[in-house]
Amino acid sequence: MVEILNHGPGDIYLVRGEAYLDPNLSGNWQLVHSESTDNFHLKYLQSAIWTFNLSMPSNILAVNATAGVPQVDLQLHIIYANSQGQQGTEIAEFSLNAPGATMQQTNYSNWLILIAVTAIVVVSGVAYYRKIRKPRSVA
Repeated sequence: MVEILNHGPGDIYLVRGEAYLDPNLSGNWQLVHSESTDNFHLKYLQSAIWTFNLSMPSNILAVNATAGVPQVDLQLHIIYANSQGQQGTEIAEFSLNAPGATMQQTNYSNWLILIAVTAIVVVSGVAYYRKIRKPRSVA
């Protein structure tokens, strides 16, 4: 379900809606849904809801780009016309995770701090151990 808004000062007419998927995140867009919007009249500060049924492709794992998280890119094209009949296309792109998948952002700074503290403790321990094991000369 997508909400389409007209932010312009003039009226527009929605001509067609198209949905494209890029299942491999390679820039190879495939048209998966297209439907007429029957020249729906959209005035200034009015919105339209476009509902379409879209099934996700079965093979959408792009390991190199998403660290193994199943993901697909969705691109929506809304074709519209102004009151003079001139057509234009508005394009919106979304990245979608597969149902049930989770996205995690790795925070490398916490790991770096932990490694640095561990290194400092180990170096300090080795230095202390060498100091107390140093043979004392008897004169």
